[in-house]
Amino acid sequence: MSLDSLSNGRLDLRMGLGASSPDAAATWKSHGIDYPDAGERLQRLREGLQIVMALWTGKPVTFSGRFYDHRGARLTITPLQRPHPPIWIAAMGDRMLALAAELADGWEASYLTPAAFAEKLNRLSEHCQTTGQDVGRIRRSVEVDVALVERPAEVEACARQFIQGRSLPDDHLLLETSLIGDPAQCRDRILQYRDAGVTDFTLSFADFPSRAMLRLFAERILPHLPE
Repeated sequence: MSLDSLSNGRLDLRMGLGASSPDAAATWKSHGIDYPDAGERLQRLREGLQIVMALWTGKPVTFSGRFYDHRGARLTITPLQRPHPPIWIAAMGDRMLALAAELADGWEASYLTPAAFAEKLNRLSEHCQTTGQDVGRIRRSVEVDVALVERPAEVEACARQFIQGRSLPDDHLLLETSLIGDPAQCRDRILQYRDAGVTDFTLSFADFPSRAMLRLFAERILPHLPE
């Protein structure tokens, strides 16, 4: 993000918990970075977000938590966005969904089918009932891959290349969560996600660093989507 974007108030803060596998912990520790268990990481994230949100007000902040302690901390240059820049929380597990229901302006999920996304959204709604939040005010994003071709005759070869490029089996779940096809097929799939409750997309184009699929998406799909 450019400094110009920041000065004009176009900042989203997106946070996540990180993977909980032994490999992830080993990778971080190999760089000399401590990687506590998921429960501790979640509590650290929660305290950190509370502190950041308080600092964004511009008022002196005193905070005493399990992991962080501040006395009279203050941010002298405050954000233009009010009440603060949107906070997005990447959440797939139940405890992170609960945190999103408590503090987030946006929830981000990754590689879910429309049906699976709807199930997670139902759980988020239940957590919102507990926290008193209106789930309707939380934006809802899903991250998916895009393998886009111009003509239906090219779809089969595109899907095969997508699978081979990632060394995936033919029945891998990623195929069910990706936008693979011609513009009409991808547009229909996007509408299925919309009907499941998605408001935003994070897209990863399969031909990166080429921009051909991105350009095709902008020209053949975006103009035909409802706002």
